[in-house]
Amino acid sequence: MANGSKRHALVVRWTSTGGGLLESRLHDRFATRALGGEWFDFTDVADSVAMIANAARGLLKKAQ
Repeated sequence: MANGSKRHALVVRWTSTGGGLLESRLHDRFATRALGGEWFDFTDVADSVAMIANAARGLLKKAQ
């Protein structure tokens, strides 16, 4: 690649119901971690999947 970046395989580690509304709310919830587009920095978190899943559960409960 011309810019020197490396290619990495993407692995789906979590999915949820909630569609676009949940995705939008998760983007808002984790805005301070946003790197741009769909990319976020969770390198300081031991279990980022659990963090996102817990946030999603809370957001889905609020939406009910």
